Amino acid sequence: MKPINLFVAIFLVFVLAMTPFSISLAQRASSTQLAEAIRVARKYLNSNRDFASHEIEKCFTGGMATLAQNWDVLSPIHQREFADVFARPSTAGIAGRDGGGAPPRTPITGSLVHKFDTPHFRIHYSTNDRHAPPLDDYNPANGVPDYVDRAADAAEKSYRIEIKAMGFKEPYDDFWATNNGGNIKADIYLVKFGSLGLALNSGISGRFISAGVTAIPFYLINSRMWDYYGRSEGNRYIDTTIAHEYFHGVQLAYNAKMPPWTMEATCTWMESRVYDGGRAVFNIDPKYQEDLDQLIVPVELAMELGTKHKIFLLTPDKKSIRDDVSVIRIPPDEKTGKGLRWRIRDHQKNEEWTKRRIYEIRKYRDELRFHEDFDDIPDIDNIDETDGYHYYTGQLHDWFIIPDISLDETKFHHHYGSMIWFFYITERFEMDIVRKFFAKATQGAGREYRSFASLFEDYGTTLAEAFKMFTVWNYYTADRDEGRHYFNGNRFPRVAINPTNIHNSYPIHRYYNDKEMPEAFGARYVVFNPPEDGQVFEDFAVRIDGMDIAPIDLRTIEIAERREKIEKELSRLGSTGLRGWGVKFIVHKSNGITEDTEVFTYHRSQEAQMNFQNFGKHSDITKIVLILINIHPDIEQVITPDYDQQTGENATGGSISYYAGVPPAGRLTEPKLLKGENGGVHIEWKLEDLTEIKQIAIVRKRFELRTDTSRQTLKPFQNAAQVFDAGDRDNNGVPDGDINIVGSVEATDTNFFDSTTFQDINVNHKSFNPRGVAYFYAVVPISQYGLMGTPAIGQRSITPDYIPEDNQVAAAPSQTTLHQSYPNPFNPEVWIPYELATDSPISIDIYTPAGEKVRTLDIGMKSIGRYIDKDFAAYWDGRTATGERVASGVYFYVLRTTDYVGSGKMVIVK
Repeated sequence: MKPINLFVAIFLVFVLAMTPFSISLAQRASSTQLAEAIRVARKYLNSNRDFASHEIEKCFTGGMATLAQNWDVLSPIHQREFADVFARPSTAGIAGRDGGGAPPRTPITGSLVHKFDTPHFRIHYSTNDRHAPPLDDYNPANGVPDYVDRAADAAEKSYRIEIKAMGFKEPYDDFWATNNGGNIKADIYLVKFGSLGLALNSGISGRFISAGVTAIPFYLINSRMWDYYGRSEGNRYIDTTIAHEYFHGVQLAYNAKMPPWTMEATCTWMESRVYDGGRAVFNIDPKYQEDLDQLIVPVELAMELGTKHKIFLLTPDKKSIRDDVSVIRIPPDEKTGKGLRWRIRDHQKNEEWTKRRIYEIRKYRDELRFHEDFDDIPDIDNIDETDGYHYYTGQLHDWFIIPDISLDETKFHHHYGSMIWFFYITERFEMDIVRKFFAKATQGAGREYRSFASLFEDYGTTLAEAFKMFTVWNYYTADRDEGRHYFNGNRFPRVAINPTNIHNSYPIHRYYNDKEMPEAFGARYVVFNPPEDGQVFEDFAVRIDGMDIAPIDLRTIEIAERREKIEKELSRLGSTGLRGWGVKFIVHKSNGITEDTEVFTYHRSQEAQMNFQNFGKHSDITKIVLILINIHPDIEQVITPDYDQQTGENATGGSISYYAGVPPAGRLTEPKLLKGENGGVHIEWKLEDLTEIKQIAIVRKRFELRTDTSRQTLKPFQNAAQVFDAGDRDNNGVPDGDINIVGSVEATDTNFFDSTTFQDINVNHKSFNPRGVAYFYAVVPISQYGLMGTPAIGQRSITPDYIPEDNQVAAAPSQTTLHQSYPNPFNPEVWIPYELATDSPISIDIYTPAGEKVRTLDIGMKSIGRYIDKDFAAYWDGRTATGERVASGVYFYVLRTTDYVGSGKMVIVK
């Protein structure tokens, strides 16, 4: 610990003890999380009662940390109730550093007068009250209860692995603590209470900033685990609990204001790092001792088939052989000196990758033995060592059964199961990534997602890409584990798929509002099975449609500040990808192989589509799994065009829909492009075949010489797939922003005017050059089920005239246009903007997705002009013709003039 002025230290310790550290407004716990923290604190205060085994919880630290971090928002009544909840247990004879003075007020009181010291810990225990552990003293018979010996061994092993082997910071000593247990060693109190363990802080270490504080820990470990689980199993719980709680102390050396979910998730992950089940040792057949390139490994990995350098993998059930994958020996590592490693080769994919875990071959007496350490931590394992993975079953089951819940959620004990995130990042990148994450969090840079975003940049990727791939890994568990994802994936449960998301009849459409859709940093899995009748789809489409992030025409946002916020949100999406929806697909092939792929939603409308060829029961593709991924983390603001930041009105969590089936068969001709008289672009096409077409979407691709730098990229859409989604040319997992839907018209229309050119460009940039901007267009048929058909792709680009928006307002519209309603979603009222190129009577019909008319808005005769702002746009109060409120969901609006029909979509959320 760095030395600090004694007076300052004592003063800050007093402040911290009396008022636990606060947290910035951006990091406040939700009301649900705070209620859970209050429940935990009350249960801890009630430690004098006896708890049944099923009432014992895993860890109180997360709840207590939430309480401390939000202390200043507690009511005075709650603050008085919990004033003593952070105090150390009262140990008779140890009230202060010198043993004098009155004992502090504390939830735990007892005769914890016995002490057992190890090199780094002091264990306090009783022998004659309710907190006393079992007093058996057989192994070793050293005058100390075996329970205490087990705790001491677990504590020292935790120190050895977490600090010495893995390189984490050592928790700060308690020299400056008012009650430090009698010396500066880490104090462990064996007591009886309602949890297996708890880590609390004694004071600060000398570092206190608004977003970060380092603190001095002490630990409470339940003294009666043998009563709850029996002696043998109870010892396992002692091991994993101490590994877990000690890592909480490590966290306090980085930042005591870490979000509670990351604290609990990493501590749970650490349990199996400290206790990995021991090193598995197997004899090697003597005939291979001379040539280790030909080797039988008698575990789940392999059997030798007589080919040199090749070891064929077995599936986890050890029954069937995957002859498409082999293992190739790599020489010992020159830097570490560790023995043989193995490179895995997938012959069908023609890929190679190296397993990160270490395999060693050692000479033992007259035999060679194969050692599998199950991790790359240089630890010494004991025979029959505790296997931390055994104790993840319930926590991971609860996590995988509700993947829709946010990664940072703490209800349902979800934060324990979120250890799977840390298994993912350590196994995909490296073990040391957790320590590096803690180092990022030490800087107090804000919420945990910002630390992760910075962290993944150091690994050459983005948080958005990493999280989307995480959802793919989570599919390959249990019997789906194929050896390329989680190391112990076969021991993890299957991710839950709701029966309502398993389909085999098409077309299909599902819509989820903000109460039903996956939460921020959550995912939903949808399965498309082929029809039972054996039907084969030569072309099968899956389309996703999320809530619009921005309207097609930003001019419909009448308040400048709100438009600026929307533009910033679009910019954030373009730079980080942390907005809107991610979409992954896992494709099952008839040859047993699975492939994962991805589409990227357009920035503004959050739509995308992917087509699959030869989908059927006995065809090339036998199953398609869609993963809907909400990558809108809670560090972002909920921004809609009409969002009021002060009142919170018109805020929404969004919505998501998916469609699946056969795309429409209709065809359009290649669009022709003409400059508008006052800016913008006229797009014209012809109808070749109207079959199954309900609407036509206009998709635009932008080229800007300032950002694209080379005329070589000035190319039209190369194929249909490039039209159907935003793309990701730089492979960073973030959708490109140059492709968007700019409008839609009725099926019989043959022209469209794009008045939104240059809105997707920073025209205020010093190097903006309107002559360096070009646009390409494609027109796409849309079926009544929302699926995109074969696009007609324009081969020529156009550079429209740049007309500043102030000048555009004065010019009369050259074409009648219907714009996106706002706000969208809405509740209970909405405005529908439009532009008229000629005087005309106006009416707007409102329909349900089933085609049932809800309301007709008879606007009457209107003159040529723009009807954009609320004072001029059409208005709907969200009621039927009989005055009843409509239900939540999707609605379509159709604008009719004497020579124009246009339609749009809007969502009402209650």
